[in-house]
Amino acid sequence: MALLVNFPYYQGTVEVTAQATTTLIFAPEGTPLEADSAKYGDPTNTYGVVRTDTEEVVVEAGLNLTYAGDGIYQIAFTGVPGARYEWYAKLVYDSSDFYYSGEVRVPFDTFYPNNLYGIRKQLIDDSGKYELVVDPELGDYTDKGANRLIHAAQDWLDNKFDYHKQDAWLYQKLSEGETFVSFQNARFIKEVWLYDVDRLHYLDRVDPLPLRLAYPEEAELLKRGRPRHWAPTPIGLAPQQAHKTKAEMETEGYKYLDWIRFGAHYSWRGIMMFPPADQDYTLAIRAAFHSGKLVQDTDENFWTVAAPALLVRAARRQMEIDLHRNRSGVADFEEPLLRDLMDLSFNLTAEEVSGPAEDYFVRG
Repeated sequence: MALLVNFPYYQGTVEVTAQATTTLIFAPEGTPLEADSAKYGDPTNTYGVVRTDTEEVVVEAGLNLTYAGDGIYQIAFTGVPGARYEWYAKLVYDSSDFYYSGEVRVPFDTFYPNNLYGIRKQLIDDSGKYELVVDPELGDYTDKGANRLIHAAQDWLDNKFDYHKQDAWLYQKLSEGETFVSFQNARFIKEVWLYDVDRLHYLDRVDPLPLRLAYPEEAELLKRGRPRHWAPTPIGLAPQQAHKTKAEMETEGYKYLDWIRFGAHYSWRGIMMFPPADQDYTLAIRAAFHSGKLVQDTDENFWTVAAPALLVRAARRQMEIDLHRNRSGVADFEEPLLRDLMDLSFNLTAEEVSGPAEDYFVRG
């Protein structure tokens, strides 16, 4: 009996499903033919397809079978990879009933979607480290330690070389009177632009010290205008004051708190701009960002979609570091990874330097 299996997708974190199809050939007199009636159903008309270990009915009795011609009927249902199912079919021909039955064990999928689940599954299948997921033998690739390796591998990839898609635009509002904005997950900031009603302005990047010396008063005391300069600035309080709120600091008499992000600030970056804004503006900030954090199984980012093999191999490199403490194993993975990452970086460089030499602009 033939078994055909199609795996459309993985969704969620609890159960993987697969569409299973098996066939029967109706030949009551030795010659395949079409029955007068063909439906799911056991002799007691209780079920059509049932999961054997849980007795969950997945196909009700009385539903029609699909006829494919030449006496062939299809039994199709959605099941859990690794689970066994029993099916029954009732065919009627010339006023006689014919019952067919069989058992199907739904195979595990071999498809790796371009998301966290797909990366984790391929990592486990390639490495054989089955203890890092819940129960791969039954198709349960729920995380049990693999994700931390993938996260570390992603950070390593992000920080090695420049690549397409590391740069992105962040749009943020700058309200009248403000001199500071903060944002998350930027590796380094490249450009800051400012929009007013009908024009785009480029802000010059300067060193924080001369910028602050040029505007020594508190922001509310400074003359306002269109911001023309920006500089990166530390945004957090020292560890011994990290628990304090802005109100507490002001009550204690501290000033110049405009560039402080109170509370947890560890993934945040900030820039200051002067003079203080004379109206509401929109900022467009170009920065190289860390690739998106992979949290849910369906989460995607640059590495899962554009270079999944590199992410899997980088996770296996991380495995050699964290689990095996194998220096030669690290080198075996790292050397080809670095070559492939350099190719990505060379592609970006070629794009950035293309065009006439006289048009090339170097920012100082």
